[in-house]
Amino acid sequence: MADLGSAFQNLTTSWFRLETLQAYDVKEEHESFAEFLRTGRLDSPGDVGWREMIAGHVAAGRSLQRVHVVEVPLTDYVRYEIAEYVRNHEAGEDIRLLSVPAGDWPEDLPQGTDFWLLDDGQPSQSAWAMDYDNEGRFLGVKEVQDPDLIDTYRKWRDTALGLSVPLNGYRRKDA
Repeated sequence: MADLGSAFQNLTTSWFRLETLQAYDVKEEHESFAEFLRTGRLDSPGDVGWREMIAGHVAAGRSLQRVHVVEVPLTDYVRYEIAEYVRNHEAGEDIRLLSVPAGDWPEDLPQGTDFWLLDDGQPSQSAWAMDYDNEGRFLGVKEVQDPDLIDTYRKWRDTALGLSVPLNGYRRKDA
């Protein structure tokens, strides 16, 4: 079984990420998140290696897409994450947001389910379920082998892409 890190490095055509949580508790982000809460901006460089990988994939013609379903009003963490998204967007990732009123989740999308689809439709295809606890702490990642679940991920991807707006459009609307 492959690991997700290798799958990112060996990507051949595309990735898609669906995010549905309103807060993630990522140890590596604690300091920059606290800084963002104090200042309202990001001054630390963040994960430069991740953005270099994004830029390399985009330069090679790969499609990198992400949709985050965000509830309004936005949590502090989502505001922070949007600031981080700007950096990934500048590196070439197509980041989109689907804004929904709190308590009015789209019925065609999962709540509390995050996943990656990598190289969809290719021999190198893989799907990955991201597992978090109720506080947004990362518990683990599992490669998904079930073809029916992968088809469900595809449907959710297509729905999320169809309902979402590009990051820049969202930021102009939200400003």
